[in-house]
Parts: sequence; structure tokens; C-alpha cells
Amino acid sequence: MVLSLTGLALAGCVSLEKPAPDAETQSVEVVAIAPFGNGVFVDGGAERPEPVKDLPEGYGYIGDLGEDEALDSGLAGCRMYADLALEPSECSDVYVCQPVGESGGEWAYVKYVRLLYGGARI
Repeated sequence: MVLSLTGLALAGCVSLEKPAPDAETQSVEVVAIAPFGNGVFVDGGAERPEPVKDLPEGYGYIGDLGEDEALDSGLAGCRMYADLALEPSECSDVYVCQPVGESGGEWAYVKYVRLLYGGARI
């Protein structure tokens, strides 16, 4: 079963516009969240995967991102999705349904991956 954005009610999620890459350094802000209250997940920065319109098979809604879990990312209230076959402590990634694009007027699923000790990503 593949979930689609069609018909999702997305009230309450704070709009987030990511800054454009710095023309001189080509650096991109990395957005971090802590969806399970511990362990940090990041969106990949300059290596971030493209937002998607459909979730991977087996992924489902696990709740809204709380204020503390959002870590000042502006994503508090956004819907989170993870592999429903796993316990939260086992999840290596989550998807957040959030505004994307230059104007932030389009919605898509953005993948966040768990950081391991020392900054390595799974």
C-alpha cells in the first residue's frame, strides 16, 4: 500500500522556508529533529534526497512532531511517518510531511535519517 498526499489535512504544521545555498560556499543548512525524544535525525544538508509525493511501502503515520522534538526547526505540528513494522528505537529514518520548494507552498515527504555516535548516518 502506498500513501499519497492527496486528501491529507495538514493543519498546524508551521511553514518552513529553507534558505537558498550560499553562492560562495555552496553550503546548505542541515535541519535536525528528535522525533522520539532522543537521538537526532537530519535531512541530509547538501546531500539531502529529493522530497517525494509517496511514502515507501510499509510506512505509516506515527504522530505529529512535537515542539520539543522539532528542535527549533519550524516543523512542530508536522505529520511524521515511519516503518510501521519497527519500534521507534529501531527506526533509521522518518519522513516528515512539510512545505517544500522556493515558495514553500507545495507539500511533500522529506526523509530524515538517524545520526549515529560521531555524526555518521545510517
